[in-house]
Amino acid sequence: DKRHKEPKKILAASSGIFAVIGFILHHPAGAVKTGLAVITSIADSTSATADAAGAAKYDITVAAVTVDDAGVITSCAIDSVPATVNFDTTGAITSDLTAEIRTKDEQGADYGMVAWGGAIAEWDEQVAAVANYAVGKTIDELKNGDIDMTTGYAKDGTDLQSSATINLFSYIFAVEAAVAN
Repeated sequence: DKRHKEPKKILAASSGIFAVIGFILHHPAGAVKTGLAVITSIADSTSATADAAGAAKYDITVAAVTVDDAGVITSCAIDSVPATVNFDTTGAITSDLTAEIRTKDEQGADYGMVAWGGAIAEWDEQVAAVANYAVGKTIDELKNGDIDMTTGYAKDGTDLQSSATINLFSYIFAVEAAVAN
């Protein structure tokens, strides 16, 4: 019965998210506020047509932070769950509904940014650099520092650019939402 397998998939996908939350909750920081944000996008989904299959693509970004009384981020963790449900031209699901869904952080090198895209580092390493960059900054300092908020990329010549070349918009907005929560 597929219904009994689905909680395992949800727990598997959630394990990385819970690791993010656990990192924050066990972070020794004294009197701080803890914030969590979950941002979901389905913008990359495609409809099926008579000639082409479709896909429901989910990208769920999670950010957890601790913030001190001055609004300074004292710890930050970011992860993302990419999930795709493919379907054929008739609308029938063609994806393996029993497949494990791992977060991008859990995938590590298996995510393949370096091997397939020639990236400077894997996704988990780039996002860890962004999370580390956020520590010690307020949201205003984060958004007005090494990140070009018109393009979403680290500014040319910055230390952040040397370790994060992916688009950062969704991660910065998730951190901002976590700080506000």
